[in-house]
Amino acid sequence: MSKGWLDIFHEKHDAFLGGDDFDDVIMEYLVNEFQRIEGIDVPEDKLILLRQEDELAKINLSNTSEVVVDLSYATGVSGKKLVKITLTRSKFETLVNLLIERTRNLCKSCLKEAGLTAKDVDEVLLVGGMARVPKVQEVVTEIFGSPRSGVNADEAVALGATTAIQAWLVSQ
Repeated sequence: MSKGWLDIFHEKHDAFLGGDDFDDVIMEYLVNEFQRIEGIDVPEDKLILLRQEDELAKINLSNTSEVVVDLSYATGVSGKKLVKITLTRSKFETLVNLLIERTRNLCKSCLKEAGLTAKDVDEVLLVGGMARVPKVQEVVTEIFGSPRSGVNADEAVALGATTAIQAWLVSQ
């Protein structure tokens, strides 16, 4: 009985490691900072606004060394004082260090499982939003060398999947 293409080609990834994980870490930090400064919890109905601020901070930290998060706006607390937190890229990297290490370990375990060394890999293409995070790029560069740039990552993923399916069909 012939195997289907899904039985032959396996994507190697940590299905539970992605941008949302990084957002969760930043969100926890911002909520804790707000509680420390204001002495109250973030209003439940304002958490979605705070989540938007946290995602924007993560995105902006890919291009700048620090961002200011206006917790007064995001939490709806205003009046007496503005509550703003400066989040530096360095602080962000410290907060997400465990996730960065999971990324590093995942790269190494995939190589080991495939029976390869980093020198056996010709090119690495980073895809997804976290591919823009300088620390993620640094870890990949440490292991494999510089990732490929100048490629539309979404198109490359689609082309790779199409090629894999075509290769399987030809082999049948």
